[in-house]
Amino acid sequence: LNFTDLSQLAAVLNASRLFFSNSNMLLVSDIHCGSHEESALSYLVAAARADDDRLVIVSGDLTQDSRTEEFDRMAALITELMAAGITVICTPGNHDFGSQLLNFKLHLHKLSNNYDEAAARLARLVQPTLTQSGVVASSGYDSVFRVGSDVFVALNTQHRKAARVKKTQIAWAAATLADLLRLEAGDAVQGAERATALGIRFHLICHHSMWQDSAVDKHKPMSRRTRLETQLLQRFGFFSYIHGHNHRFTYQDTTTPKTAYRIRRVSAPTLSTRNKHHERGFLQWTLTDIASNAPPHLVIVRHNGAIAVAGPADGFDELDDERGNEVVPLGAAPAAAGVFSIGQEA
Repeated sequence: LNFTDLSQLAAVLNASRLFFSNSNMLLVSDIHCGSHEESALSYLVAAARADDDRLVIVSGDLTQDSRTEEFDRMAALITELMAAGITVICTPGNHDFGSQLLNFKLHLHKLSNNYDEAAARLARLVQPTLTQSGVVASSGYDSVFRVGSDVFVALNTQHRKAARVKKTQIAWAAATLADLLRLEAGDAVQGAERATALGIRFHLICHHSMWQDSAVDKHKPMSRRTRLETQLLQRFGFFSYIHGHNHRFTYQDTTTPKTAYRIRRVSAPTLSTRNKHHERGFLQWTLTDIASNAPPHLVIVRHNGAIAVAGPADGFDELDDERGNEVVPLGAAPAAAGVFSIGQEA
């Protein structure tokens, strides 16, 4: 389906019920506010307003250089969504902690207050989202949200020394989930078993991926993943891992790189026009999709302003763009697992 304006998009979404009224989730990442023309954000807002029981997840890099005006623009967007009754969950990315030139290319962040100033602005941006209904607990930039039977754990992966989830974050998240499941020390019933018995699904939201997609991909995965896999993902039986950073859409029923734990990987696409290699847009994923192990629908915002909506029934075979990006399998997945990817690195 292709559309040319917001009114067409909203009308068709409502008429076709592509966006179900069953905790419809919109997933996006790498907005990079401040680095590009931001009209594509209006499509995200229109889609979020098109149905009830809405949830918007932003998995990092809300800003380009964490300038005050960039955070102000994102704060206005988040406020607009929350005022419309839309739940917003966001986690930081590497761009949200200061100038990329100062902090990472020249490694001067220890000699300047750029990182600390950016962190303070980021905290002010995230804080209002932690007052929403559904928040189970929060610590710094980290949060746990419950939406019906689904629990979303958002953990910051950007730290001064490396991209990772710290052991203190893992311990906090594990304690929060154990309390949610009412597990006690020495309980013979493990977290994953209790979650299954209660009908609860866990989803982890981070900015960085756990997987290295190819040797030439400049977007590197996080480090020190074993503890995250064993003490959080495996222990509580996580259903999905939602991330950004790679600037492209990937859905993969796969295994984790260190311990081969089976999980659904969802890489959210970027909405930024600074992206030159992959389709840009956002994802729609409902609880109906999740319960049936169906991939998300992809809403593409073309560089010429046109919109395309496609889902797994289409095989994602209509999504090649004018730059020759192809929809191809990504990596080796378990037998009979669905794998869809948009515009891999050449």
